[in-house]
Amino acid sequence: MRPELVFEFPARYELVFHDRIPREAALPVLELPAGIHADQQQELALAPIIEVRPAVGSRWIGLFFAEDRANVRGTLIGWPDEESLCFFGGGGAYLVRSSDPAQITLIEGGPVLQQYYVVPTERVVLFADWTNIVAYDHAGVLWQSKRLALDNVVIEAVDGGVIACSGFFGGSSERFTVDLRTGATIDAPWTFGDD
Repeated sequence: MRPELVFEFPARYELVFHDRIPREAALPVLELPAGIHADQQQELALAPIIEVRPAVGSRWIGLFFAEDRANVRGTLIGWPDEESLCFFGGGGAYLVRSSDPAQITLIEGGPVLQQYYVVPTERVVLFADWTNIVAYDHAGVLWQSKRLALDNVVIEAVDGGVIACSGFFGGSSERFTVDLRTGATIDAPWTFGDD
């Protein structure tokens, strides 16, 4: 099971995809995002099996589950720090550092993320849940928006520091924009205060 790959930034690691866990390589095998070692007898997994070869540090094998769920192909996103990779699927996402697979960070929004959007020119990755957007750069969370719509926030495009979105505002879907640098809405039909 091979995930979709989105690598818009340079990566200081190599990835090798396997159909079976290559036990002959005698590498540590971790179930992600749990961060636990897989059973030493296990050869197959209901998740992408990926050997990570970091530029610095030791090689390891990751079983990339989606929020502890099996059978999700998901998307593997290269990260702006050039060392980490993000697995997005099954309504959630998490980061794992290529040189230290024990460093796992769950992405804000929990298991309800519906969309990611990579902005290579700004070295930012956006995630949308049903009502908000959170932005990440190489150092971590850049900002998290306040509530942007009642439901169904969708990132449609990013241009010139502006995120074009749509969302449900009680009766209809409307278009609006969000500032890429701050996460503040520019022209949403409603504002939601401190939600």
